[in-house]
Amino acid sequence: MSSFYAKLVVADQSYQSLMQILAPEGKIRLKSPPMDKPTPASSLPPEITKLSFEEALSELEKHVRQLEDGKAKLDDAIGAYERGTMLKQHCETKLREAQAKIAIIADGGTSLKPFNTNS
Repeated sequence: MSSFYAKLVVADQSYQSLMQILAPEGKIRLKSPPMDKPTPASSLPPEITKLSFEEALSELEKHVRQLEDGKAKLDDAIGAYERGTMLKQHCETKLREAQAKIAIIADGGTSLKPFNTNS
């Protein structure tokens, strides 16, 4: 498995763990945004969009670990879920951008131009 896909799997596993903590046994139905329509980066808060992929993934994993401890208050857990959703979206955007850049390079592109993943 390539590093790109391994990171995507880790991000998704962190998100799924977060959902299981907040909604065990499917008793509560938490709606996550559809992944076929990525949220535009402009709709994410600036404090999220300025994070690198590694920073966002690290924070997502931190929220999951804290929630797995089971010591978070309900309001804090919901806040962590909301932030985790945004962090996951940001990680997916960063990975799509990286994949697009790699595809350009692999196709013989000699220079990288800004790539818009929201089109």
